[in-house]
Amino acid sequence: MRFILTPIFLCLFIATITGQGLVISPTTTDLCQPGVINKSPSKGILFQQEFSPLTSQGGVISSNTSFEQVNRRFTMKLKAPIVAKRELKIIAGWNFIGETFRPTTANDAELLKPGSGDTDDILLKSSRLTLSVLKPLNSRLYLAIKGQAAFNGNFDGMFNFDQKYANYNLIALLGIKRSPRTEWGIGGLYRYGESIPVLPVGIFNHTFNRKWGIEAVLPTKIKLRYNVDQENIFLFGPELEFQSYFIDRTNAQDVTVRRTDLRFEMSYQRYLGRWFWFELAGGYIHNLSSKFEYDQVDTDFSWEQGNNQSRPYLKAGLFISPTQILKKRR
Repeated sequence: MRFILTPIFLCLFIATITGQGLVISPTTTDLCQPGVINKSPSKGILFQQEFSPLTSQGGVISSNTSFEQVNRRFTMKLKAPIVAKRELKIIAGWNFIGETFRPTTANDAELLKPGSGDTDDILLKSSRLTLSVLKPLNSRLYLAIKGQAAFNGNFDGMFNFDQKYANYNLIALLGIKRSPRTEWGIGGLYRYGESIPVLPVGIFNHTFNRKWGIEAVLPTKIKLRYNVDQENIFLFGPELEFQSYFIDRTNAQDVTVRRTDLRFEMSYQRYLGRWFWFELAGGYIHNLSSKFEYDQVDTDFSWEQGNNQSRPYLKAGLFISPTQILKKRR
């Protein structure tokens, strides 16, 4: 697996830098820069907590154990520039997501998390290391690739580099900056070890006028943007979310849980001062598919049951956007 890390950590991707990452205000120059006028701010450092008033029935892993999702999630993102020149940008990042699950019996807890011995909540984690690089080619084109190594499962602590938890992917994209108001790009996603290893990806960012715009990372996210002013922004639209966890169990087969959710979300971003922003968001989550994998034997199950197939959620967070340059209010 180690040979995968070398090319992955020398790559760049626009979803981090343009779609949801580093944003630089467009100016007249020989080298184009990603981003459009009035685009939502980048998130250099993020702390976010998500809640849902409903509990999802997780189904049965085996005849011996089952669990339910408590619908509490914590997200933390950190990004740091390694190179920050106009002709080249390299950014390292770490994303951490923790989702809370609750075993239904003490025996389930022992199987899901060895040594727990009770039915306390268990945290399934995703710890992702990324490296993104952006290279403008001329006044209209730029190249971007992003490499990611994700470690997902029920491990202790915030890091575990055991290969059984690992997932690798690599995304490359060519961006076209038509004007300060419009950019789009096409590329591909390579997923190491997946049955369908290569998938198409794209971006489209466009500002219609001083108030309205669209920000899309295809095929996962399309957001309509409304700028109240430079310090108050609304975003709303659908987003696909993919998640998988390797569950290391004792006295039973290990299992990988894979889930695909469709989120319908509206968010409000408020500038607080200096580099700080506050974000409040809410909407509905609908589970599209869920699957348990035992030694490459797949078992479909209903992650949501009864009235919980569509459930509301609310999340709030604080983030820092050092690269967003704000103008004074007129």
